[in-house]
Amino acid sequence: NKILETEAGLIGFSIFNSSKDLSLLIAEKIKKIDKDKKIIFGGPHCAPHMNGPEIIRENCVDIMVIGEGEFILDEVIDLFDREGRVDFCKGTWLRKTGQVIDCGNRELIGDLNQLAFADFGDFSLDSYDAPYRLPVYLGRGCPNRCVYCNDKSCWHGYRCRSGERVFEDMRYQVNRKNGITHFDFADSLVNANLRELSHMADRIIVDGLKITWGGQ
Repeated sequence: NKILETEAGLIGFSIFNSSKDLSLLIAEKIKKIDKDKKIIFGGPHCAPHMNGPEIIRENCVDIMVIGEGEFILDEVIDLFDREGRVDFCKGTWLRKTGQVIDCGNRELIGDLNQLAFADFGDFSLDSYDAPYRLPVYLGRGCPNRCVYCNDKSCWHGYRCRSGERVFEDMRYQVNRKNGITHFDFADSLVNANLRELSHMADRIIVDGLKITWGGQ
């Protein structure tokens, strides 16, 4: 009911293994109340080699974003605003009259520095066990190609932000949210680019930013 009260025409869910079933349940309830609402699923478990093929066949899912969603989601929203529907968008799977339309893969984002900082403005961090912590990332993917790991299937290579950009991100979050003192790196490995990681650490020291950080 809270979601429907927003009167949003597009409603999105980020799907992990732990959130898949609950997200499908909520999406199904939304569709029963208002079938005109468009439901978008994205996230790790929407990948073609994960649960993507079965998720897009659910009657409550209209659009599924494959891979990195920043630019794809922008385009989907723009199409919906202009035309009231989405007939094609590269990087998505669409469900139309029971059929699945594969719109093709989108190229990975080459320059991660161009992406906006994450916005945690609507999060009630006090509801979490550690309200002083936020996630951050240096890079996406992994420079290694281990055959037993699914990372290479998701990312197809390694890209990273500059150490300066990561530092600016941290400083932005600290200045915006009172009480943030720790950052957890969400990277598969935080030391994949030691030069940029070292530059980030140097900027933290020079600026006197009072934080701790950690990663894998």
